[in-house]
Amino acid sequence: MTKSAKRTGPRPLGLYYAMLQNTVGWQQVLQGNPLFGQVFTQLADFFQFPPDGKTFLKGVERYRNYSWHRPKIEGNYTEVAQYGRARLYQCRKNNGGKPVLLIPSFVNKSYILDLLPGNSLVQHLHNAGFTPYLLDWGDPAGQPHGFTVETAITEAIVPALETFEEPPTVIGYCMGGILGLGAAAIASEKIKSLAVLATPWDFSVTQTHQGLMLSNIALEPIFAASPLIPVDVVQTLFVELDPQGAFNRMEAFANLEDEPTLQRMAALEDWLADGWPLEPNIAKTLIIDWHKNNQTHLGTWQIAGTYVKPENIKIPTLVAITEKDRLVPPESSAPLVEKLPNCTRLNVPMGHVGLMGGRKAEENFYQPLTKWLQSLT
Repeated sequence: MTKSAKRTGPRPLGLYYAMLQNTVGWQQVLQGNPLFGQVFTQLADFFQFPPDGKTFLKGVERYRNYSWHRPKIEGNYTEVAQYGRARLYQCRKNNGGKPVLLIPSFVNKSYILDLLPGNSLVQHLHNAGFTPYLLDWGDPAGQPHGFTVETAITEAIVPALETFEEPPTVIGYCMGGILGLGAAAIASEKIKSLAVLATPWDFSVTQTHQGLMLSNIALEPIFAASPLIPVDVVQTLFVELDPQGAFNRMEAFANLEDEPTLQRMAALEDWLADGWPLEPNIAKTLIIDWHKNNQTHLGTWQIAGTYVKPENIKIPTLVAITEKDRLVPPESSAPLVEKLPNCTRLNVPMGHVGLMGGRKAEENFYQPLTKWLQSLT
């Protein structure tokens, strides 16, 4: 372990403190009112109230002062090409294996795919004989020409596909899966096969969609107010996807004694707090076009004049559905299984982040994914 500066998460910390304060206030009201006393336990289970705010605060303090930090393992990357702010890396030494191109989301950084030794999809793919490549979106700050979702596909993903001597398998995590589907809609001949992992498609079943449909908040002024949407604004917009998540994680952190588990949880929490700012055009697509208007599932989302319709994507595909996912509920990913004509469904008994960094990620997800990849060679 090494000494380092105190962490600032969980992010946005002030929002979680406010949520805790409001929740504790409701607990006191309900517990103190005889009319509601008999049903308090049922309400607490339904709303998932934190059982003890002191435990949450203890976990926050322990996490913020935890001296271990994730080792930087991205140093084994070789840059292959650059597309604006995006960079294509070959991960690990080339072992002559079939190429696999990993596409992360825009919102959080790509190292979730290569988190820790023993919790790394990149490492697992390399050890299984594949040659993993990663398209890292990079920091948009200071970039004179930002991406839109469309240009990220047409000016980064598709050109990256053209650098390979043979079509790679594309693996997209979360919104990276949507980007992969967009690329397959216009350039399927450049892709051998496609795996989409914990990828939303029908946004109508997500909490964010329901919240946006009920909300009167005008988001357009937020998008227009700055050249970039700050990380804390992005985190605040997405926290409603899993408002209880930080409470659960910090309460667990307060009580854990197993050092490897503490390190893995700290690495995951650091990643959750370590996002990128977003170009307003990308934020608008994510929040308005996809989450609110559900353009993906309704078939109205276009890339380069082509409607992105899964039923027209004929290459072999795999849809990994995370059964314990609060961010992307199984009902959001499942329509892809019915629409994609050459699809394998993989049910994974894990949550959204656990799929990549969970204790059983290798057993429950990495290995079945690799088995599917090997069946195509």
